[in-house]
Amino acid sequence: MTGTVKDIVEAKRQAGEDAFLWLRPLWECSLWPSEDSCDVGDERKILNRWDLDAIEYEQLIETGLVDRED
Repeated sequence: MTGTVKDIVEAKRQAGEDAFLWLRPLWECSLWPSEDSCDVGDERKILNRWDLDAIEYEQLIETGLVDRED
């Protein structure tokens, strides 16, 4: 697992049980406080965002922690 994926896994753990991990087109990953807080029009609520490469994207999916993939 790459360092970036480890960072994402740890960030989601620290954000709590309601944290929502969303993989979007072009390998963008965003961490939201909860599913209800997800609003593409108001990205100020995002806790963190990462741009992934193809390997990181696949590794993150394999963790089973992704809540939504578009």
